[in-house]
Amino acid sequence: KRLKSAAYVRLVAASGRNSRSAGRRETAVNSSETLTRRRRSPATESASLQTAATERRVRELTSKISSKTAKRSASKTAKRLAPRRTARPTQAPRDKMVRRTVALLALAASATAFTTSRSALPAPARAPVAAAAPEMKFRVCDLTGKRRNAKAMTVTFSHTRNHKVQQVNLQDRRLWWPEGDKYVKMRLSTRALKTIAKYGLNTAAKKYDVDLEQFAR
Repeated sequence: KRLKSAAYVRLVAASGRNSRSAGRRETAVNSSETLTRRRRSPATESASLQTAATERRVRELTSKISSKTAKRSASKTAKRLAPRRTARPTQAPRDKMVRRTVALLALAASATAFTTSRSALPAPARAPVAAAAPEMKFRVCDLTGKRRNAKAMTVTFSHTRNHKVQQVNLQDRRLWWPEGDKYVKMRLSTRALKTIAKYGLNTAAKKYDVDLEQFAR
């Protein structure tokens, strides 16, 4: 018990000493701070004010930056949550031209598929065209219609028969037509001239059924 009481007394004395030393230290620090405050020059005070102002500006900038970052993050989250719209790709002019040409080619191909070209159709077999025979204008009487005799024959003294074409003896005549009160120009054979002289022009035309208006001049 004596030992315990002696140790307790020693502890109490040590704690008192420590508290006294701590108080002395605090008073020394306070006195040093007051001395430094009193010893400060106006240049140091202005520097301290500038540092304080810069600290305020830094705080304001940091607050603004934090607010901007918060807004950006909020907008990003909203975009993520919102349904995405399929952005239409910007078509270059070359792509447009290529698409137009492809469409035109497709239309042309469809048109040619439904229409048969002339080259695809089988060409009809053409018969060999013979050379056109030259037109022979035969000597024909305008009134009687008498033509040449292509079957005529000539008989010699030795009784040989030779083929001969007997032509018509035609005469160009301009005759007066009293019933039509005009002139008529015709190519007539000698036999037709004899019939006209015998019966008259009007009766001869009726006999052979000829319209004299066609030959009126």
